[in-house]
Amino acid sequence: MRRSGSAKIVRSKHVEWKGGCSVRPLPLAESLERVMEAYSSRGCFYGSVLVGLKGEILLKKGYGLANVEFGIANSAAYPFRIASFSKAFTAQAVLALQEQGRLHITDRLVRHFPAFPHKEITIEHLLAHTSGLDDASFSLASWQIAQRLYHTAEKRLESANKPLLFAPGSRSMYSNLGYMLLAALIEQCSGKSYTAFLEEQLFRPLGMDHTGNDDGRKVVRHLAAGYSVHKEDVIRAEFADMSYGQGAFSLYSTVEDLYRWYERHVKPSFRGDAPYAFGWGKDQFTIGGTVFPFYWLAGDVSGYTAYMVNAVDEDVCIIVLGNIDITPVAGIAKQLAHLVLGDELLFLPPQPQQTSIEPPFAVRGIYRSVRFEDTRELEENKLLARLEEATAGDIANGMFLRDFELLAINPAEAFLVLESRNKAYLYIRIRYSWVMLELIPVAVSNKSIEYTTSYYDGRLELSSDGRVVRGIFTYPDGKRLEALASVRK
Repeated sequence: MRRSGSAKIVRSKHVEWKGGCSVRPLPLAESLERVMEAYSSRGCFYGSVLVGLKGEILLKKGYGLANVEFGIANSAAYPFRIASFSKAFTAQAVLALQEQGRLHITDRLVRHFPAFPHKEITIEHLLAHTSGLDDASFSLASWQIAQRLYHTAEKRLESANKPLLFAPGSRSMYSNLGYMLLAALIEQCSGKSYTAFLEEQLFRPLGMDHTGNDDGRKVVRHLAAGYSVHKEDVIRAEFADMSYGQGAFSLYSTVEDLYRWYERHVKPSFRGDAPYAFGWGKDQFTIGGTVFPFYWLAGDVSGYTAYMVNAVDEDVCIIVLGNIDITPVAGIAKQLAHLVLGDELLFLPPQPQQTSIEPPFAVRGIYRSVRFEDTRELEENKLLARLEEATAGDIANGMFLRDFELLAINPAEAFLVLESRNKAYLYIRIRYSWVMLELIPVAVSNKSIEYTTSYYDGRLELSSDGRVVRGIFTYPDGKRLEALASVRK
């Protein structure tokens, strides 16, 4: 059943928390905070959260550290880089220019940039990720070189000179480059910088005083620092020059400002079918047979990760901003949304207990989700040994990707278990990045062992039949990756 905007929802103000044999109902706001404290207490969340329902803020709080070096705690008032949330603001700016008569989204880009090489691409193609542009921003070469360097609008335009991957409008492919070009278009049509136009037309009128464009040189007061994780440690995230991604992932904001944006612009704009929801994804929750549609924003850049749920029919807004790049912000936001929409608590991250549990069998190896010929033991052992001594910089800069290609290891269908200095580590890709996480044993039998992971709400179960080891890694959102390994001693 799909809910209509006029239907009445019956929502409990209390959530049942089960502990032992007793059941104690808690107010919704307290339940939301209990969820966040569970993530924060085990190091799985550094960041800021806001939960709004029908104009009332149920939770607004910072967790963990904004700056690890100085031990400064996070606050809901602190800005974070919001990565690809930026695309929704870029799209909003383009539509503002359309209202002013300076462009129309059906315009071909060559109308505004006569030298642009692809005459068939329209503004709408860029907005909807259907341009066919060859976007190099996800490539290793781009990450190692281009994204570390200062970029001008002219340099971003030059990135579009490659042949198209498909005819514009024929299919969809996510593109950072398309939104970088839209930032250049905003400057061309407005006669102002991207920064100045968004500030004058969007941020200032909406009261978003702590939101802006980061050009890579600007000092942003109280900006939370971005981090990653390597083994047991929180580390500085890899550097990216924010000028590269202007228009695509260059903005910063606070949960408070983003909620003002939701209340004053998003909510009024998204009533009905939201025909111009550019920059947003669309999904739905199903709770007790009732379907709750929602729009979402997601972002991930250089130590920051972000997710926003906009269930506008129910007037529910949930914003989660994190400053450790592997933080499961989408899973956290959806968990909070289920509670607000009247569902039971889905799960809580277990509190790991550091123990001296020894595995009952050898666990070191390369785990693949597809069957493979076990003929390259020497090469695989060499890769495992090199990874066990790898630095965070080696991993972040793709030093082992060529080895994965040679050994036919599919990153989407594999993980590795390593051993170093009497500890076990999980080497796995989370979103776009490979990371090495400490494995903390929590349970063992004679044929299996269960681990949780540091700084990430993941669980790994390994079991052996004496010949191969079966591994099941469960992500924070409940998705599972099942794989087998011939163990390497």
